Amino acid sequence: MSDTANKTVPVGITDFIELSFGPFYVDKTLFIKDYIDHDFITVFTRPNGFGKTTLLSMVKTFFEKTDQDTSVYFKDKAIWQCGEEYTSQQGKYPVLYLDFKNIHGTNWNETLGMFKDLFIQEYRRHTGLKELRLQDEFNQQFFRRMFTKNAHEVDIEYFIRNMSPLLTDSYGIEPVVIVDSYDTPLKAGATYGYYKNVEMFLENLFSIGLSGYGQHCTYALICGELPIYLADMFTGGFDMYNPDLIEDTQYSKYFGFTASESQDLLARCGIEDRMNEVREWYGGYMFGDIFMFNPQSVMAYISHNATPRVYRTPDDFTGRCISTIMSSEDSHCIREAGKMMKGETVCTQRSRLDLDDMKTRADFSFDVLANAGYLTIKEHNYEYLYWVTAIPNHEIFNILDTFQQKCRRQ
Repeated sequence: MSDTANKTVPVGITDFIELSFGPFYVDKTLFIKDYIDHDFITVFTRPNGFGKTTLLSMVKTFFEKTDQDTSVYFKDKAIWQCGEEYTSQQGKYPVLYLDFKNIHGTNWNETLGMFKDLFIQEYRRHTGLKELRLQDEFNQQFFRRMFTKNAHEVDIEYFIRNMSPLLTDSYGIEPVVIVDSYDTPLKAGATYGYYKNVEMFLENLFSIGLSGYGQHCTYALICGELPIYLADMFTGGFDMYNPDLIEDTQYSKYFGFTASESQDLLARCGIEDRMNEVREWYGGYMFGDIFMFNPQSVMAYISHNATPRVYRTPDDFTGRCISTIMSSEDSHCIREAGKMMKGETVCTQRSRLDLDDMKTRADFSFDVLANAGYLTIKEHNYEYLYWVTAIPNHEIFNILDTFQQKCRRQ
């Protein structure tokens, strides 16, 4: 291996600033140009481990106005060659940044408290950046309630709605709103029996905060793993919503590593001859019309001296779905699971997911696996709204096989 491979490989690091000057950084900054050109409010869904959090960290660093000159992180990147139309927006906006990845309580009251704590933390982050203009009596009362036990669920649902105009008044420009891991609390709700509570909460949080009268937002980016159906969010007042799913092409190259990016990384480490092995183990994903690699696993492979093995771990919800498939007594599930493990294709629905369907549809878990990156799209059927899918690579096969063996022993 080359000297590059002897440097610390940033496995598990998602902060853009920390990654941006490193020898393993892959430039995805043209995403910012594409987003400015095409979108206003977008929900992106991609599998875990495919760079969503790093991408959002990059977007936050680019747009957020701070006391520091953050342009230094972009002047050697592709976005800086795109002209003043884009560079003039760097460091221009307040950013409301909400990461739901740790919001997964075992009951609704616990989870609601986690939302409140996160929102208070974000409010305090902004008071550390700038003195906020709490001149309006309503806003003063609202934030006083947020910091006490008297905050009602409705107060917490109105956080984006009340925080955004406060930032607009204080900075003189509407904020960029970023939400990461929006589906994590929904998965927890489906697991522990309070799904309807968190579903309604998020419907209100997004539809009240990001649309309608008095809405204050320059851009909004919402990311998660699963395209979950939220009625008010998708079909109600949230009328500026734009979905970007794993089958869509507009932003497909920005989530994960392309073949050329993977080849370049291996070349930097002097192991370009391992490309076929990396493709067989960590490639095989189709996002839109582009063949993609799992970046988390590719980086782990490099950091472990090019050792091919499983580096990906399913989260609790996905693991539950895999176990459901492997232990099912439903004849259809047994047949489809057998085909899947033989490398054959299985059909999955391409509609957005309602996690309550887990209670009534025996094959629902296959749809989850397709969106979570444990199956990859081989063919689209737009007339009947389904995907033809299959296991993408050796890593995923080994994960599924381990679950299957465990279920057989039980």
